[in-house]
Amino acid sequence: YEFYQYWIGDEDELAVQHMRWLTELGREEIEAIAAEQAAAPGERAAQRALAFDLTSRIHGQEEAERQVRVADAAFSGAPITDPEVLEVLHREVGGFVLTDEVLAGDMVDLALASRLFASKGDARRAISQGGLSVGGERVTSVDQAFPERVAGRYLLVRAGKKRLALGRRAE
Repeated sequence: YEFYQYWIGDEDELAVQHMRWLTELGREEIEAIAAEQAAAPGERAAQRALAFDLTSRIHGQEEAERQVRVADAAFSGAPITDPEVLEVLHREVGGFVLTDEVLAGDMVDLALASRLFASKGDARRAISQGGLSVGGERVTSVDQAFPERVAGRYLLVRAGKKRLALGRRAE
């Protein structure tokens, strides 16, 4: 996951160059991806192609496809329901345990348990500014009810667009 995400995070200017240097993609294919990147930089076509190619050559095609599914699920904003994706996220992006104490508390307690915030003040600020979401729902109040856990066990906590942690209820 970290390997794939490293290349997804490649700078726009460098991604096409890295494709030329590090992949076995043909010149025409690289040029087509570069044109797509120039037309819609937010789609990160070059980074996606680079990350997929390198991950599949080093870790195998199946693992590369799994990482695409995990990354798409993690950053699409849509609810994640695939148990395999949830397990990979819990292991790779920062999992934490949903204890009885956390579940009996409020959103600030959950935010602190996720380790996405350093203090209760940071968590409260994020909530008041709309920078926290839990289970795909934006948190608007400290006292907001927790959404239903996915598969009865998981809660995805997001701070902003890119930082996330996945809570898993102990069995």
